[in-house]
Amino acid sequence: MKRTITLIVGAALFMAACTNPGAATLAPSESTPAVSATTTSAPPTATATAAPPTPTTASSPTPDVGIGGPCDHPYFPLRVGSTWSYQASTGSWTTTVTGLTAGGANIHLDFGNLTLDEVITCNNGSIIIPFGSAAGFNLNGTGLATITVTGQSGVFLPPADQVAPGDTWTATYDLEGKVKTGSNESNFTAHVTQTFKAVDKESVTVAAGDFNDALKVSVDSNMQMKVTVAGTTVDTPIDFPQTTWFVPDVGWVKSTVDATTLGAAVTTELTAYHIP
Repeated sequence: MKRTITLIVGAALFMAACTNPGAATLAPSESTPAVSATTTSAPPTATATAAPPTPTTASSPTPDVGIGGPCDHPYFPLRVGSTWSYQASTGSWTTTVTGLTAGGANIHLDFGNLTLDEVITCNNGSIIIPFGSAAGFNLNGTGLATITVTGQSGVFLPPADQVAPGDTWTATYDLEGKVKTGSNESNFTAHVTQTFKAVDKESVTVAAGDFNDALKVSVDSNMQMKVTVAGTTVDTPIDFPQTTWFVPDVGWVKSTVDATTLGAAVTTELTAYHIP
């Protein structure tokens, strides 16, 4: 049972942290072919005819990268081509913003042996991130977990004018799924409540650089989980406090998750980024 609970919470932590980007390059515009003229000798009395003007090629329109759009949050600049690469104690990955819609951003997450495509919702200046989704993934080769989100409310980041030291906000998720460990299969349901508080501005150093204006945000996450194994259901409450740092015009640069109830802690740091 303890092994099953560890896998489930590990899956939740894994998916909760899956939010980063990758770089896209724009193909250069095709050059305009040179126009050559052939000269014909004219009789002495002929009147010269002006050569037709050299045609010009209109420049290709610049793709909309979303600067100033509904997803361009200062603490999470979701622009087409934005990319973030992260290293955690559990592995590394890169997130790329691949497209924008009227109310969201398409992101691609590459974990090396696993890729995911998700949609981040942008609503009235807020950023709403999926938790868990309906993706199956391996956890350190120990089993296969599948998590499905059945309900969600609140936001990951409120509008920029509501994210300052002292501000608080919440997000909730209802999850269900199953975990396979060898020949054993466990079902679970869970309700997750996250309470965010912007603490202060401070300096932070990660592999991607030194940042002097990082916003420190504390996140208290509580998971009320019911696990069913071989017909027996066990209520399992789990708390995992987290601290996250965001930098203006860069995004999420660092987080630490204190999952002491599992005997483990996870630190994630930004290693490289590109914001168009």
